[in-house]
Amino acid sequence: MEKKPLDCLPLAMAYVPMQRFEKLYSDEKALERGTLFCELDLPFLGDEEERYERK
Repeated sequence: MEKKPLDCLPLAMAYVPMQRFEKLYSDEKALERGTLFCELDLPFLGDEEERYERK
């Protein structure tokens, strides 16, 4: 089987900075919001965001 030029490249590489333990939710609030970190609690718009950008 012939190798293609892209076969030797990795699928993906990620850079994930360390999350600082600042501005934490309480245990109950974290379970409700799905994250312990207030800074990561962002609204999820799904495909609605794309619809707004096309206008």
